[in-house]
Amino acid sequence: MAHAVQLGRVLARIRSDEGLSQQEMADRIGVHRSYLARMENGLETNQLKRIFDTLHEAGYEMVIRHRD
Repeated sequence: MAHAVQLGRVLARIRSDEGLSQQEMADRIGVHRSYLARMENGLETNQLKRIFDTLHEAGYEMVIRHRD
């Protein structure tokens, strides 16, 4: 995973696979629904951009997998 848009798509798919609405997930993680929607739409914050830039420069990528 190389950028916020890809991460947002994954987050949306995970939420959907769990059968949760945006509101339900937002309530569970303690954020406003609109913030979760922005995350799922790939809004890139400065912090997230720095994380992806650092990983890229170091030759790494982010991988998300289900916990066992």
